[in-house]
Amino acid sequence: MDDEPNQRTDYFQNQLTDYFIYYTFLELNYLSKSVSNCHHYLSIVGLLIVTSYVIRALIFTQFTIKPIIAIYLGDYATILDNIHDTVWFINCLWCLCTIYCWKLIKQSNCSIKKQQWFKLLIMTNLSPIKSVRLAFKLSFTCMKLSTIGGILSALSLHLPQLVNSDPLISLATTINGLIAAFGSFNVVTNCVNFGIIFSFYAFTIGQKFQLISKLFRSYLIDQFNCEKTITIKVNQLIVLLQDVNQTLNFWSQLNSCIFICTFFAQILILYLVFFVSLNLITRTVLIALGLINLICGQSVTFFTGAYARIKFDECRKQLNRIIFIRSNQFTINSKIKLIVISDYLIGRKLFTVFETLEMNNLNYLMVAIETASHLLLVIINSNKSTIKINQSTS
Repeated sequence: MDDEPNQRTDYFQNQLTDYFIYYTFLELNYLSKSVSNCHHYLSIVGLLIVTSYVIRALIFTQFTIKPIIAIYLGDYATILDNIHDTVWFINCLWCLCTIYCWKLIKQSNCSIKKQQWFKLLIMTNLSPIKSVRLAFKLSFTCMKLSTIGGILSALSLHLPQLVNSDPLISLATTINGLIAAFGSFNVVTNCVNFGIIFSFYAFTIGQKFQLISKLFRSYLIDQFNCEKTITIKVNQLIVLLQDVNQTLNFWSQLNSCIFICTFFAQILILYLVFFVSLNLITRTVLIALGLINLICGQSVTFFTGAYARIKFDECRKQLNRIIFIRSNQFTINSKIKLIVISDYLIGRKLFTVFETLEMNNLNYLMVAIETASHLLLVIINSNKSTIKINQSTS
């Protein structure tokens, strides 16, 4: 029985390690298995490709280039005259996010503090709980699907250029499509899938809070003296909060970058999908990318962070009830200790964006309202631009 928690830890560790080794090109030197040197070179190549797309976004949106030259340079949006710059701006946002996340992940190899996210994640020992097992499998399924979806979306954006094009343009478009697919793979593995991994971690933290809360609730019903047991569980709660705090050095920075980039990308994608006339392929690709964007940075991360917050609040409320209802069973020292801990828990934030915006239901509602208001501004600005263009042509 003593080996069971270790077996669960090994299970999570092996699964995560295999994912990073076989499904990404990330170079993490704190995995339980050594990473091939090939990962280092492929990771650098992926970074260069992503960086090249940022440079190309600036060139294609700021300078007038002949369509044939733009196609050879990898401009997949030449046929999308009315949304050309918007699509490239969305692309640029994702690429900038990838560069930052790549740098942060690279820094984790040299910083023990930034490695805590992985070390504490693999210590998750709640695998007997069906909901956690399901969340673990669902997370890995989402990561694989998002990887496939990102690659196919990048390839699909180049498909319209292959229609009725000469062999030379078709060859250039095919090569650029393959390069874009590899770049998209790096975007997903460096940004999107880390958002999903964080969501699983936040969910497991919420499950741990729920277990502690249930134990507190049961102690309120039982009639025996439970001072020692409650003290042990309170200490576990403090240790859990300390573990969460250690991971924030990594998760807070990564989530902040992913959030701000996906926030603006989501606004523009919503505008393009619902308020602009597009061909079927482009609209389908944007819907797929919008779903990936929504999942990794604008919904699931907030939902799981809010879930952890709700369970933490339940823990705190049950502890306060124990202090007031069962206080006659505690010694003075224990009572003072519990009161101090309860006071320490008041107003404490768990998972945050920019270290101030906590992931909870209220803030998610505020983000949704902010998204809607910015979308309206984009629509109004677009209508004004259209009116000016019509007036100038007439």
